[in-house]
Amino acid sequence: MTRETTQQQAASVWAKSDPFVGDVEHWLPLWQHLDDAADVAGMLWDEWLAPSIRSAVAASMPSEGDARRLAVWLAASHDLGKASPAFAVQGRELCADMEHLGLPVGPMVRQDRAKLRHEIASGAILDRWLGRYTSLPPHRRDQLTCIVGGHHGSYPSAVAVSSAPIEQSSLFGTGAWIAVQDLLANRVAARTGITGDWLDWSTLQLPQQVQMILTGLVVMADWIASDSDLFPLYPYGCVPDLPDPVGDTPSARSLAAWSRLAIRAPWQPLAPPTAVGEFFADRFPAAAGPVRPVQEESARLAAELTEPGLIVIEAPMGEGKTEAAMLAAETMAATFGLTGCYWALPTQATSNAMFERMLGWLEQLPDPQGTGSQSVALVHGKAALNETYTGLPFARATGTVRPEDPPDRKTAAVHEWFRGRKRSILADFVTGTIDTVLFAALVSRHMMLRHLGLAGCSKSAPRVRG
Repeated sequence: MTRETTQQQAASVWAKSDPFVGDVEHWLPLWQHLDDAADVAGMLWDEWLAPSIRSAVAASMPSEGDARRLAVWLAASHDLGKASPAFAVQGRELCADMEHLGLPVGPMVRQDRAKLRHEIASGAILDRWLGRYTSLPPHRRDQLTCIVGGHHGSYPSAVAVSSAPIEQSSLFGTGAWIAVQDLLANRVAARTGITGDWLDWSTLQLPQQVQMILTGLVVMADWIASDSDLFPLYPYGCVPDLPDPVGDTPSARSLAAWSRLAIRAPWQPLAPPTAVGEFFADRFPAAAGPVRPVQEESARLAAELTEPGLIVIEAPMGEGKTEAAMLAAETMAATFGLTGCYWALPTQATSNAMFERMLGWLEQLPDPQGTGSQSVALVHGKAALNETYTGLPFARATGTVRPEDPPDRKTAAVHEWFRGRKRSILADFVTGTIDTVLFAALVSRHMMLRHLGLAGCSKSAPRVRG
């Protein structure tokens, strides 16, 4: 089999179709979806991810540039398993086109395809690539394959990934299928700058925290790249040639999609004034009286922290614990490179009340970068009934600027992409019930998105006592 034949076969492998059932009208080649996801991951890293998160991943790598390259490569590899009979057979016409080019599908694949999910096949293809081109031993390769295998919200076992090519060979593919898988895996590695001698693979060790964050980033990149309004599908019958990898510079297609998505630059908190009274007066101009002792002490303690920590505020009712928590949260965000806040309350009613106060504080935050609105979310089961939340400006394509908004202060807006039960936690400023934080400790679907959302923000439960 010639390389040209394998390239033609790889170009025909599909990732998405519209409609999914019935006669195909539009489709997307797998290589294009992998390129799109890689570009999105790179732009999320550069323009959205909190500095604290980038630093956490970089701590496990030789440099932050290497950490970025790793994240983009994993996003580019997330759907390699769609180059398999088990996935291809779901599209009758598209699968027939692939068979015509020499990618056979056995008679029992359609009946058995559910036995091999494509995310597990993706992990197996990556595992094979790592075994061939790197010095990572088998028991260490799963720290990377679990990220790819977990991009649908739950982590497969290492055994399920490593055994898939053997135990499910008819579903995984043999012969020409293996050649296509290898070509696509080598292509995403070349496009993202990953080579066998890129780093000392034998020393690569990603803590579980980093694995969780990287999985959340891959999930987020996949979801954005799967939005056909941002990344249009091709007309059925149009089969572009497989392009050569040209580095990790985002394509014009991806840049246009990112512009339409319009995720605003994250909050970049300024170092607060050293005079706590001035700090308090600027953030709470409507407050009655000067800064209280508990507020001053909270801000002072937060400014003295040299590493992330916990501040517990206990005071009688009416002493201004909420304002104290806000001053401390902003100070800690500036110190540790955080880009948002999560306000955790015990009930929906207290969450609604805190949401109002959070908006008041948010719209007093300085905006020297001129980024304008920051995304906000109210996270609990009845958030859609909260008139303040539903009445906020709606931002996507250009954001929303109200004539009455001061030009040097932040404004709040609800961004379309950060709506919904699983995405709201990723907004910049979030108020919700404490269970949203606690669920991050449970093994639940898409828990990696909770970790990604919470990793870059200050957390506050301001009503500790009183």
